[in-house]
Amino acid sequence: MIGRKIGTCASTCFAARGAVGSVRTRRHTLLGLVLLAGQLLAGCQQSYRKTMDAVVTDCALGRYSQASALTSKSLEEISKNDGDRLVYLLEAGRTAQLAGDLAASSAAFGEANAIVAPYLDEKAEATVTEAAATTVVNQTLSQYRGTNPERTLLETMLAINALVLGDRSQARLSLNRAQAWQQVAVALHAAEIEAEQARLDASKEEATTKGVSYGSSSEIESNANYSNLASMKAYTEYADPFATYLRGIFLLFEPDQSDLENASYALRRTQALNDGDALVAAQIAGDLAILEARRASGQVPPHTWIVLFDGLAAYRKEFSVGVAAFPSMAQHEAGVAMPEILYEGQRYPMAYISDFDRMVMADFKEKLPLIITQEIISTALKSAATYALNEQFGSYGLLIGLAYQFGSTAADLRSWRTAPKRMHVARVETPADGRVIVTDGGVPVATAQVSPGTSGIVFVDIPARGAPASVRSAVLAGAVPTAAVAPSTSDSKVGAASE
Repeated sequence: MIGRKIGTCASTCFAARGAVGSVRTRRHTLLGLVLLAGQLLAGCQQSYRKTMDAVVTDCALGRYSQASALTSKSLEEISKNDGDRLVYLLEAGRTAQLAGDLAASSAAFGEANAIVAPYLDEKAEATVTEAAATTVVNQTLSQYRGTNPERTLLETMLAINALVLGDRSQARLSLNRAQAWQQVAVALHAAEIEAEQARLDASKEEATTKGVSYGSSSEIESNANYSNLASMKAYTEYADPFATYLRGIFLLFEPDQSDLENASYALRRTQALNDGDALVAAQIAGDLAILEARRASGQVPPHTWIVLFDGLAAYRKEFSVGVAAFPSMAQHEAGVAMPEILYEGQRYPMAYISDFDRMVMADFKEKLPLIITQEIISTALKSAATYALNEQFGSYGLLIGLAYQFGSTAADLRSWRTAPKRMHVARVETPADGRVIVTDGGVPVATAQVSPGTSGIVFVDIPARGAPASVRSAVLAGAVPTAAVAPSTSDSKVGAASE
């Protein structure tokens, strides 16, 4: 399924090309059709970009309700089978979450999950029709299927909503699915590369059939716009450390002994994915000490975990070389420069546990050669068609070809733009006054209220410097009888306290 855009944009373009036969007698009408086709193609390519630029601006300024209203409106305006629907659902779920409307957030994330869930069991192949459309027009006409980092984060966000809403069974299900995405990540990544290759092979076949030659991708790959990809490398086996960590903390409060074993594995796995990071090691050591206290007494001493979602995710930008357009990756600044927890008058650094930018940029880097070659072939085919039109119909044919070529040139910039840039975690003994304070270099940027005597988790979002925090909290366990609480160890009193 390639969505509404192919039906609207491509058919307009094909209709304009089909009118070539009447050039000699209806030149002015044809000129109008060509200009209209160019405008409609440009409109199809620009709608998503303009909408998301506005949404990102709203989020950066803390206008979460406005951002949510805009993404919700966009969903209402596109059909259920539109090729862009998934990316809008991700944005709608996230912006509603930031705005505090968890019901709307879960509904959007739930529909998004229904779209991507089949890819857990099936190879995501590009269809022949989709491959042809991306060659004739551009890669924006492919159906957006999401990347594996986005799919894992989607399940994690569903779990967070469920935790805050008190639905532990749904939280467990979503965290298990996030784990499942990671377990098949290597195979899925190979399948996605294969799908990109299938589209590319279809383009190569068309170029060969028409006798069109095209250049190498190596010159474009060395473009300065890609210099920021050099150091980007996926986590081991395309894992997501935060999804793994959150599942470990959740299972720490589940009833079965096997849950504790899985929690221990998840926590140790998180540390391995951040090998060499002293703050993460300190955080995990304290978490494991609490796990052992649970084994000994059957209870978890009252603690509060704090998760900071910092900044907005890396996103795609467009740059041109001649008449070809290529995507590159750009990054937002961090929302918090020095994330810390203020506890009993002391400041403690938070552990930088997961880098979503790293995940999405590494994914993009590995697919980049295929993306570039696809665009080079598409541009060569359009240039050849423009030349043929000029040869057959003169200046009006040239005008038709150029209008189509420039009007249909656009890089695919779709990605989950409101996803967080990076994730930090910390843990404290639940304060007697219930106040949990996050600071940026000692300056308070978020305050959450939790129930004294209970164990819980606080989720704090700061999408940009100066933006007001969006805060949600969930109870992991109720108040524990004093006699049942094992004494806290120095390692577990405050997480990520070592420097």
